[in-house]
Amino acid sequence: MHKYYYLCFLFGLVSAPISNVMSVFEKQKNGLIINIVLIFSSVGLLLIGYLLNEDFINILYYFSALLFIEYTIFLIYYKKIVNG
Repeated sequence: MHKYYYLCFLFGLVSAPISNVMSVFEKQKNGLIINIVLIFSSVGLLLIGYLLNEDFINILYYFSALLFIEYTIFLIYYKKIVNG
């Protein structure tokens, strides 16, 4: 299961410099919305895991899966912006 952690961090690492594309194309509002989605989904998932008394390791698995999905969607969105 550790390979999923690496994928999550890899996508985060790749998407961080690409997120500057929003500034170049003057899409800062879209970048703000993406960051708000990331924050609320992360905090929400941790809160739900806490309220359901879920094991911390399971929460980390869910967290990694959530970030992997979100960053994949965001990278596709960034590609669409760059290509016009």
